[in-house]
Amino acid sequence: MFSRDDAAELRANLSPIEFAGPSNLSSLAIAYRDHYGLRFNQNSHLESHRIGIIESSGFQLVCQYFSVSIKRQRGTVFLVHGYFDHAGLYGNLIKHCLMHGLAVAVFDLPGHGLSSGKLSSIESFNQYSEAFLSCVNEAEKQLINKPWFAIGQSMGAAVLINCIIEKTFPLQDFEHIILLAPLLYPRKRNAMRFLFPLVRCFFSSMKRNFSTNSHDQEFLNFLRASDSLQSSRLPVDWLLAMVDYQKRFATFPTEVQKLSIIQGTADKTVDWKYNIRKIEEKFEGSKVYLVDGGMHHLVNESRGYRERVFSLINQLLD
Repeated sequence: MFSRDDAAELRANLSPIEFAGPSNLSSLAIAYRDHYGLRFNQNSHLESHRIGIIESSGFQLVCQYFSVSIKRQRGTVFLVHGYFDHAGLYGNLIKHCLMHGLAVAVFDLPGHGLSSGKLSSIESFNQYSEAFLSCVNEAEKQLINKPWFAIGQSMGAAVLINCIIEKTFPLQDFEHIILLAPLLYPRKRNAMRFLFPLVRCFFSSMKRNFSTNSHDQEFLNFLRASDSLQSSRLPVDWLLAMVDYQKRFATFPTEVQKLSIIQGTADKTVDWKYNIRKIEEKFEGSKVYLVDGGMHHLVNESRGYRERVFSLINQLLD
């Protein structure tokens, strides 16, 4: 199993990311790749898999870039993962993008996966947004292929929304923004509002319960038993940062912004009906695409649901 110590060693030996060139995976990076199923066959049209560091506000972010040949390439997708997630869990979507001629840039957010930072904790969602912008800025410097698209899953969608409300998102560089099961408020938000002041007085973190957020039992089993990069605790600091994000979202004025929201109707992680209503109110021109019966982790749903999600992504990016 690829361990947390392996992750720290891998990060310590990485150079700054260079998007151009052949694959540059060390033996430890290959062990990571194989453990998380990021070794794609020729049918995926992968040309190279590169990995390196991006510095962002005191964090060392591990970024990966999956390229396709210039002849096939239709642009680049920037993926932003969800809470407790990391890039290694996004092989299904990465492969799908590659097969459709889209290169993929994906990085681990601070405190997640291979990146540095206190495990699953953050002081402000602005730090997540700064991480995304650091990746985008580096891609701009190195002239990776356009057009560009952004896809965020759950908290990753919140990171993209946060960039917009903070007026830092380089919207002119992106042709499309897709939010998968976006996080604004979690499910049972009213109970959480009551309990949270009590929890923060007595605890610095809470035990994480691994929820059933996908119909893919193999994926759920992997998270619980075979992914050493998962956190077993939910830090109160992260909850405070989420509340701050919610408050800033509430005061943001309405603007015309064409966001595409893909949402499962069996999502028991976020308060999806309320969230979508609020996002539509803030961003006029947004469109919602429902996946009947889909759960929260749309990127790692069982095959039938996942194919519906990827079909919608194809329609939006074509």
